[in-house]
Amino acid sequence: MRVVDRFLRALIFYCQYYLQVASIMADRILDLQNKIKTRFGKKIEERYEANLRDVRLLLAKEYCSMLQGTGEYIKYHHNKLGTAKSLSKRDSVIFESVLRISTHIAWVALGRKSFQQIELELQRVFKSNTFNVVKHFLKTDFEKDMSAAEHSVLYGTCEHKEQILGIHSPLLAEINCDKNAINYRLFGLGDFEYPHLTSRLLYFKNILVTPEQQLDKVGLSIGIIGLPRDRFDTMLREVKKQSTSTSSASLRKIASRMSSSRSSAGKSTKGAFLNLPLYPDIVLPESRPDRSEDLADAFPGTPTPIKYKKNEQRLKWLRYAEPMRRKRLQSLKKK
Repeated sequence: MRVVDRFLRALIFYCQYYLQVASIMADRILDLQNKIKTRFGKKIEERYEANLRDVRLLLAKEYCSMLQGTGEYIKYHHNKLGTAKSLSKRDSVIFESVLRISTHIAWVALGRKSFQQIELELQRVFKSNTFNVVKHFLKTDFEKDMSAAEHSVLYGTCEHKEQILGIHSPLLAEINCDKNAINYRLFGLGDFEYPHLTSRLLYFKNILVTPEQQLDKVGLSIGIIGLPRDRFDTMLREVKKQSTSTSSASLRKIASRMSSSRSSAGKSTKGAFLNLPLYPDIVLPESRPDRSEDLADAFPGTPTPIKYKKNEQRLKWLRYAEPMRRKRLQSLKKK
């Protein structure tokens, strides 16, 4: 479904940016041990915090659509018949399954790296630290080693701290938080057409709805989504190509284009494998306040058109599932 595709894109995008900011903050904390913190450094951290909050809100928007059963979700929601009664056991099984599958999808999309960090963070944002199963299983309490600045940047300032039964998911707490100004047009991206979108909102919209084949044209990639297919095998592992004559100058030129490359090319790498980053770092457009001409007189009612349909993938899945369905029916008849 289109809405599930948007949810997974937002989730992968959040994990990618979270890992990126976490790595930057870890380096900053180490550097600050021998340096004096300045106002400029504080502004940099505030910018990272605001950026991560907006990306978290993008994921929260898609998650809330799933919870409320809006749009295409209504066919699978327990409230589709007009009853407000929740099927607790069934819903909990679906929730855990979706979370587990989404975690593995994000891990694969991000190059099969940092699985434990991805799993811990997704458990936190969907369940809160109190109900973080992975954290309790690993018996880890890495948050105690975090500095106040690192905790503020990575987790934000909208954590819901109450008794256990009153704890909300951090994603829901982010939406209901009154500490920060939220651009509410972000909540309609992918659903409605807005006039005069800012560069940041347009960036988020492209992340959600731009077809995979066109992501490269707008200069975007969500993990490995949007990268050329010939770079990966059937298991979505990168195919390492051996360089026959690659000079250090050409390597430096390539590495400079990829902002996530932290190692400079030194000596000649003739006969060695290219060790370049799998995907570039995320660079969000600067946030700016809305102008009066940017805001519409009324809430837009024109839905975002569906630019592509994955009928080919659906038909492939049906051809694969049909023999399994027949075997299942035969086994039921025998019983």
